[in-house]
Amino acid sequence: MPFMFVNKLKFIRGILLSVLLCLIFLGFQSRPVLADDSMPQLQIPIPDLHFSAPSCSGEGQGKVCSYSWISEYIAAIYKYAIGVIGIIGTITLMIGGVIWLTAGGNQTKVASAQEWIKASITGIVIALSSYMILYQVNPDLVKLKPLTIGEIQRIPPELLNYMGSTGGDGSMTAGTTYDANTWDAQIKQIANEYGVDPALVKAIMTTESSGNPNAVSPVGAEGLMQLMPATAQAYGVANPFDPGQNLTAGTQFIDGLLSKYGGNVDYALAAYNWGPGNLDRKGYNNMPSETINYINRVNAYYNKFKGTI
Repeated sequence: MPFMFVNKLKFIRGILLSVLLCLIFLGFQSRPVLADDSMPQLQIPIPDLHFSAPSCSGEGQGKVCSYSWISEYIAAIYKYAIGVIGIIGTITLMIGGVIWLTAGGNQTKVASAQEWIKASITGIVIALSSYMILYQVNPDLVKLKPLTIGEIQRIPPELLNYMGSTGGDGSMTAGTTYDANTWDAQIKQIANEYGVDPALVKAIMTTESSGNPNAVSPVGAEGLMQLMPATAQAYGVANPFDPGQNLTAGTQFIDGLLSKYGGNVDYALAAYNWGPGNLDRKGYNNMPSETINYINRVNAYYNKFKGTI
């Protein structure tokens, strides 16, 4: 008997959850609501729901907008979910009553009717009690605060080269842009000296620093080829921000990795980004997503630069 009662509760709970999710996901049109939209549009109107217009204060990077309609929508869904629970509970109660009335003295049917009635009453009491308790404790608990969002600034194209890197002194060199093609002559000379494809060296450099000789990553990698201090020291680099020294060390590094991994470019790139120690200990198939994306980016540039340098 208790087992059947629990199953009925699970059945009712599943129905209520499905109804609530449908209300939430079908409520809005299938399009994103942009920051400059005055008001969202509902596919399923909700009675007595009136959205408040967004309010903004401040200018520029200090601009903050408050979107009350988001909390108003969720609060309305909650209130109507309570109503839906009440309706479903009433229907379930009626089903139990009909089963009882038509049981004709059959104890099995009477027991089934009692389970339906118990489940419906339990669901209604829990739903209404939750709302009433929250409201009695503090009416604001059934009202959600407006969502406050700072204005998202569009990144100017001239700053894209600085994504993930700063200048050699720890700050961006504002107003300065770099062209990866600037280093073609040096790359070709150094790569040919060590027997490495110049297009591969240029692809690594472009991915690492976008041709910025002063680039410094958050983890301390420096220069065109983003050499870590230990790597730069191992290859005798006195000044990692000197393009010639940095390119030479980076080329030697990738040349050694290609030799280590039998000329397999993907393995060499994984070791360049992730570190040979990590690759050897954890394996190629356990690379982090960052390294996988790195390999894909370098290969895309590699294919682009082949035959052009």
